[in-house]
Amino acid sequence: MLKKIISLAMCAAVCTGIFALAGCGEKTDGGKTDDGYVQSESINLFPKPDEGYAGDPIPFYDGENLNVYYIHDARGWNDGYFHPWNLFRTSNFYEWEDLGRVIAGNYNDKANQDYGIGTGTVLKGNDGRYHAFYTGWNGYPQADVEFTEKVQHAVSDDLINWTKIPEDGFYGGVDDFRDPHVVWVPEDNCYWMLVSTWRGFGDYKAVLKWYKSTDLSHWEYAGIFYDDAVNGDFMECPTLVNYNGYWYLSYFQKAVDGTNARVTRYVYKKNLSDAEWIRPEVDYFDGAGLSAARLVQCGDKLVTVGWIGTKISDWDPGLFTWAGNLAVHELRQREDGSLYVVPIDGVAGALTHETQYETTYTGESVEYGGGTATFSESDRFQYLLFEDMREEALKTQFTLKAESGKAGLTFARASTGYGEVCIEFDLDAGLLSFFNTKPTLTDTAASQAVVALPAAKDGGYECTMISQGECLTLYVNGQIALSTRIYNLTGYEFGLYASGESAVFSDLKFFN
Repeated sequence: MLKKIISLAMCAAVCTGIFALAGCGEKTDGGKTDDGYVQSESINLFPKPDEGYAGDPIPFYDGENLNVYYIHDARGWNDGYFHPWNLFRTSNFYEWEDLGRVIAGNYNDKANQDYGIGTGTVLKGNDGRYHAFYTGWNGYPQADVEFTEKVQHAVSDDLINWTKIPEDGFYGGVDDFRDPHVVWVPEDNCYWMLVSTWRGFGDYKAVLKWYKSTDLSHWEYAGIFYDDAVNGDFMECPTLVNYNGYWYLSYFQKAVDGTNARVTRYVYKKNLSDAEWIRPEVDYFDGAGLSAARLVQCGDKLVTVGWIGTKISDWDPGLFTWAGNLAVHELRQREDGSLYVVPIDGVAGALTHETQYETTYTGESVEYGGGTATFSESDRFQYLLFEDMREEALKTQFTLKAESGKAGLTFARASTGYGEVCIEFDLDAGLLSFFNTKPTLTDTAASQAVVALPAAKDGGYECTMISQGECLTLYVNGQIALSTRIYNLTGYEFGLYASGESAVFSDLKFFN
């Protein structure tokens, strides 16, 4: 995902001079409650580097820790390095160690293939060493390269100190040849590599090309691995994972910025020898707010790690753009092999102290008490608002029951110049959407992210929202997630709303 990094870096240099950046998931001093509870400063649900943001994660589980390598976007030139690999590490998904830069290119050498570094994969080889495969990028006219992008190789004994092996690198015959993903395939007794690219020079059909190796140094082309791209969009950041008897292939659909098609999709099959991949009816885990998510098995868990994007001009109405804060979901398997999304245990379990938010406004058709908000039938939106949301990490739980109309969560209230933003359940359309504008009865506003609303569970929707700083994820019925960034999430009032027939939000609780 290096095509737009130059223009984005220039844009960021201008924008950061105008808009203050408030990173989500940053450590805070905690929020003191009436009973004296102070949240631990170590809780960090949406990690990002101290300076800049994280892009295109490369997750690797070492048997004890989840290591998440990522492209560091410093909104500049990284002190002479252009999009280096940095490393976060965690053992519990809510406390992250920032180990800084581990693999870098050289911004001072415009002739070098590794002028910039793109995403790839990390694995432990059968030789006992760790291997990283990454994209070497150089798009400058003075570059001493055959093509803009090249698959490159590095090795390490400790996951931190890496030695490049440039003689192992290879081109793919086109400029777009990136995001190598390598996995050991026991059925074939060799390593497979998938590379995001086009079918060939002049044939711009998006494909994942396939290479094989027995030693991780010499690779043979094995053909086109996958070419069924949704809408023909380029397929970035692939992963191929074997989990509980199924093979899962995921990729990020590189659609136009700001469109709802920019999601991570997946297909699966029982055996790699099966002729066809199965594409489930809902072939994504989250909406356009979470980009470039990749799969990794951590012990007995299957998780996906992506980034919640920043927005152009760093304000709520802006379109999602490159890099942001890391976010992790847990994926679970249905009997038919398809996957569904739940909050990862470590994160949900870190937020167990019940806290209170006082109401500031109750609409004329709303009754609230004992954690239940009842919205009577109304032909316009009614609201229940709470005091300003705090900076600390927060888990919000509730159950929504409504048969038709619209209902949801409203944020950034009293945000001068921005207007409120909302997450909306459209019961009639069967959609869960994020809007950067006020709720409307006529659907005239375009959503920034949308997912299919899962089937009601016991007549309702059980919801868990995880939030901290600027970022949040809403999980619905333990089936689907919707993540987003709201610059004015904290320090402003938030609440519930509904229109149409009656709606009831019950069992509303807050935990920090």
